[in-house]
Amino acid sequence: MSKSNSKVIAAALLIPIFLAINLPIVSADNFTDVREGNAYFVPIAYLKEKNIINGYEDGSFKPNQQINRAEALKMLTLASGVFTDSLPEPKEAPFTDTPLSEWYTEYLSAAKEKQIINGYEDGSFKPESPINLAETLKMYFEAVKSVNPDFINYEDGQNFTFIDTAPDSWYSHYTSYAGAHNLVEVYEDNSINPNQIMTRGYLAEIIYRTMLSREGSDFGNATYYFGIPGKENDMNDQDLMVTAHKTLPFGTIVEVTNIANGKSVKVKVTDRGPFVPGRILDLSKKAFSLIASPSAGVVNVEYHEYKPEEKTPTDPQTPETSTPTP
Repeated sequence: MSKSNSKVIAAALLIPIFLAINLPIVSADNFTDVREGNAYFVPIAYLKEKNIINGYEDGSFKPNQQINRAEALKMLTLASGVFTDSLPEPKEAPFTDTPLSEWYTEYLSAAKEKQIINGYEDGSFKPESPINLAETLKMYFEAVKSVNPDFINYEDGQNFTFIDTAPDSWYSHYTSYAGAHNLVEVYEDNSINPNQIMTRGYLAEIIYRTMLSREGSDFGNATYYFGIPGKENDMNDQDLMVTAHKTLPFGTIVEVTNIANGKSVKVKVTDRGPFVPGRILDLSKKAFSLIASPSAGVVNVEYHEYKPEEKTPTDPQTPETSTPTP
């Protein structure tokens, strides 16, 4: 791979994470291979709209393409604000397999100096190898902490465990923190597959989740079910614009967005649940059908408490949705 081509790839997610974040923006002018219905539609559209990611010269983003360790390291350190896109040239190679002539060596050298990365026991870094989820979280969170230690507190996730992350594993505090803040996808068996190989799309989603979580958003899977109590003397009205949530006070209005298509709906919390790992909302069927086909059963969503200052709330029993620009 040439140095110039490598820079095109590595620059694809140059993300200043500590920006002022508003509500998700969905643009019609998206990448040629990221259209409505793509699992990463809203995260990628949001980051592109903010001019903080770029695609390839052919107009694509390649969300399902794997990311190697060197590319991910540059993306995540720049996203965290640790480095700018211009670093002093290192005087010596930081690892045995990272020659000074490579585009990534300056980033690896600076990251090693800040103890964001250590490499392998044999002195190598394996820059061209794929990177998995656990390694990605370590790079990301350590980079963020090097900017400000208060941004991430691993104690937040000390009681958060998954069936496939042993408490004594080297990465458990990274995965636990991510799980406690819903920054990664959690499967119904309470696993996250920490060894899965990262793709560009999933990395974009994790960064998107992290950015919006700082502004009060939460993430996970939403379903629908029958029998949500929503009004006096009527405990099974499917047409109510309501939802179940595990902890939010009853009466709270939340705005829910399907991140695969950008459609959103406002609902009132009237019940408790769901109680399946990875699921965060049980919507009434009416509310669910306004952001996804009921046949989908489960959708990945972002939600946040609806703030009165945004505009005067409408009656949550009256359908109100928004859709991306066609």
